[in-house]
Amino acid sequence: MNSEFIALTKDGLELHNASLNDAGEFKVEKIRNIDGVESAEWSPKGDLQQQQQQQQQQQQQQRQQQQQRQQQQQRQQQQQQQQQQQQQQQWW
Repeated sequence: MNSEFIALTKDGLELHNASLNDAGEFKVEKIRNIDGVESAEWSPKGDLQQQQQQQQQQQQQQRQQQQQRQQQQQRQQQQQQQQQQQQQQQWW
């Protein structure tokens, strides 16, 4: 088994490799520092899920609002067409 992971240490972010050999020995070695990161913060999994749910709800609300606007525009167009037809009938 071989896996890479990012560790947040007092010195900054570091990329590590963790491996488990056939004998069952577990070994972790630092590959390199990750430069250019000004700050990082740990967030529990639940916070991320809640944030994703909020984003999904916002997107859904935006879609609903867009659909409502489209429906309203269609109604207005239908009303205008009906008014035009009524005006044409009055001329005849």
